[in-house]
Amino acid sequence: MNGRAAQTSSAASWALLALVTLALLLVARSYYLHDRRPPTFDDAWFLETSLNLYHRLTENGLGEFVSAYAGSFRTKAPLISVLPLPFYLLLGTRPQSAILVNLAFIVITNIYLFLLARRLFSAAAGVAAALFYQTMPLAYGLSRIFLADYGLACLTVMFLYHLVGSERLSRTSSNVALGVIAGLGLLMKVLFPLYVAGPLLVVSWQASRSGSLSWRALAGIAVPATLLAATWYPFHLTEVFLYAWQAGYGEIGGQYGGGLAVWLAQVVQQGVTPYYAAALLICGLAALVSGQRPASGVVWLLLGWIVLPLAALAAGRNREIRFLLPVLPALAIVLAGLVCRLVRRPALQAVALAALAFYPLRIYAAYSFPEPLRARLGFSDTDLGWARPPDQRGDWDQRRVLEALEHLGLPSLRARYVVIGAEHPFFNANLFQYLNAYTRYPFVFSSLGYAESSAERAVERIYRLDTRYLVMPDGLPRHELAPLFNQVNDEIQAQLDRSVLGFHLRTTIALTPEVHVGIWERDAGWEQVAAATPTQPLAVDFAGGLRLLGCDWKRRNPHLCEFSYYLTAPGRVVEDYRVNLEFRRRGEMLAVQDQYVTGGAHPPFEWSPGEIVKQTITVWAPAASHDPVEARLWLTSWGLGDPQPVVSPVSFARDDVVALRLAE
Repeated sequence: MNGRAAQTSSAASWALLALVTLALLLVARSYYLHDRRPPTFDDAWFLETSLNLYHRLTENGLGEFVSAYAGSFRTKAPLISVLPLPFYLLLGTRPQSAILVNLAFIVITNIYLFLLARRLFSAAAGVAAALFYQTMPLAYGLSRIFLADYGLACLTVMFLYHLVGSERLSRTSSNVALGVIAGLGLLMKVLFPLYVAGPLLVVSWQASRSGSLSWRALAGIAVPATLLAATWYPFHLTEVFLYAWQAGYGEIGGQYGGGLAVWLAQVVQQGVTPYYAAALLICGLAALVSGQRPASGVVWLLLGWIVLPLAALAAGRNREIRFLLPVLPALAIVLAGLVCRLVRRPALQAVALAALAFYPLRIYAAYSFPEPLRARLGFSDTDLGWARPPDQRGDWDQRRVLEALEHLGLPSLRARYVVIGAEHPFFNANLFQYLNAYTRYPFVFSSLGYAESSAERAVERIYRLDTRYLVMPDGLPRHELAPLFNQVNDEIQAQLDRSVLGFHLRTTIALTPEVHVGIWERDAGWEQVAAATPTQPLAVDFAGGLRLLGCDWKRRNPHLCEFSYYLTAPGRVVEDYRVNLEFRRRGEMLAVQDQYVTGGAHPPFEWSPGEIVKQTITVWAPAASHDPVEARLWLTSWGLGDPQPVVSPVSFARDDVVALRLAE
């Protein structure tokens, strides 16, 4: 091929790649316009963190942003939540702004996948590899969700391109690029080395044999990678690696595990499609028989990319299929390269590659547009895992729950815990925490426990968190509630209905005709009494004018106790107060609570001189025969939260705290 013909062919390849990429972007835009499904679990967590980082940056400056970034997540790398910030600054903090990160990844992945496959095989293989990869169900499914995996695959392709372009680690600029990409990959996900270690070892071995391997080359990779990773990892090193091990091979991974045969079937059906899998098998066998195999260096490079991650994932307990995504570009390159080696004539190559992509493209279209197109294409509801067509399910205006919570209580300087009593894709703590990042109400949302199997431990969690509200949905379809994460929902609801948890129903919200939500508030049980009759009498005067007359402590059941305290106002009181409480046994914290006197319903400034109020709360304190519970009580002003000094007796004046021993 002469120079002009080569230039024409290259331009045609770039034009075709641009056309493919533009079509993918337009389809993605249409998908986002038609899909109304809210974020679910981890994607809601990443989005919430991205909004919090944005608020820190725009309201408090770079220093606060850096501090929030360094402290984020603890068990997950944070880069995916940083990337939306430029889009937020330009377009506002809508969810659509964040998802533009994935659109950018589509473009970058296509360019680098084209360049890599062109270097290994040909320009035609480059265009085909981009098309094959982007029409694999796992790829386009994860490109439509705000998770780290799609970006991780993009960085993996970028790393492999610069690794091949480094000429066996002899080019300094390529080595530095490898280091930068490795640092970004680690910040995207701790698993990044798993996908690039094999190819890096192959190239390092080749470099060692050719004499181009040097400490300078290795330092060129290691130094920028370390500097970038050091912006976050030193603060969470132990936690993130322990969690990664547990999630892959330990107890956490076992909760997601399935049989190896099931996982392999998912790889074929939900990962690459049976059509690409069959084509890989047929073309591979044909290449072996015909002798049209790629060069050995290319074979070892691609095998290192594919085999090591597959072996590690297959050996683990957590066989979540999305961890396979960074391997799929290698499979796309192998398939495209084999076809181009088996079919030499350009015109026939184009026909063969287009024919190979035809049916996966139909599936891609069926899962990219609303139901009418899907029906016209004649597709049934085949389970493609992460790939799903756009739908309206889950658009329940869940923010109404936040608004109801905000209107139930008095203003608070301290965030209130709200426990969500279900783990459902459209109703869970992660989703509400994300929605609250917009409203920024003083709430922290949590669940009944991660895969909690004991109602007793769930009740303990409720009280240890000082939970103010329980949000309990009714009417969620049972088949949509993962059994692993919804084992205690019914028992907690039954205890609420029997009034044994110390919560009472405040309001009910209809999200849909089928789904109703009950909001339960922790009892701030109080009553006006004619005379104080505490089992542990005291006489403690606070500077603000309130007097503590004593307390009661009695057991409700083997796990819960009632703590009552008596307050009076000898004279006029001019403001409201919060009562702060800590309960410990043998030095272990049992519970921390704070609440307004009378829950704000009858504030002290409305009391008549000499009026006595008895207030009762429920405390998690499992029965123990010998060890008493030690309590600490103090008052704070409702506005500034300043502790109220104890003015008498002197024995209680230290630290403005009343210390109590509560024997059963």
